[in-house]
Amino acid sequence: MMLDDLVRPSTNKIHGETYPGMSRRRLLSSLSGLGFTQVSAKFITREDIDNAASDEVPIVTGFYSDDPTSETTAYKEYVPADWYNEFRHATQIKQQLESSLIQIPGVVSVGVVPGERGGESSHVVVRIQENVLGTILGDIPTLIDGIEISVEPVNEFRSLSCAGSLRNWNASQSSIYGGYEVWGDASKPIGTVGAPAFKNGRRYLATCKHIFRGKIPLGRY
Repeated sequence: MMLDDLVRPSTNKIHGETYPGMSRRRLLSSLSGLGFTQVSAKFITREDIDNAASDEVPIVTGFYSDDPTSETTAYKEYVPADWYNEFRHATQIKQQLESSLIQIPGVVSVGVVPGERGGESSHVVVRIQENVLGTILGDIPTLIDGIEISVEPVNEFRSLSCAGSLRNWNASQSSIYGGYEVWGDASKPIGTVGAPAFKNGRRYLATCKHIFRGKIPLGRY
């Protein structure tokens, strides 16, 4: 399986760059070129870089607001640069593999396991329907450019009916799928539906890409 040439992320090089006097646009371009995500590059400041240890980099891991109508603020963390470089490289591999692998009948998804900071390495995981695993396993590479490709079998998926249990749910169909927009009381989406969760016999929906603090968030689906 041929992949385009990849430039390995080198986010640790931010500590060797000269940022004083650099325009915001040039800083964004420089951070993107070193392998930061577009979101992190957009919100990282020179002060964030100055406050990072020599073996760490600042990244954006989410957004928060006091309530759904308030302006969101980037939530930032300092992480080991070597871990982040490897995670970003695994993401590069995943993005190039996904379009071809997802065409193979039985392949359900292609994702990245970020590993642990200082522990297990980041790797790509390909999820395959269990009933065809043996017939297509040979089509899945096991290692690309130092990144391990693992395989996980999955059983049949089934949708969960949520009609009537969600506030303002007016869709014509009774099932909700990952990726559906989650709205607050404002006029724009604040996140998306993630995986279903179960606790004490009750069903919940995890939501992605938004963090609230302060008041209890009251949104609508």
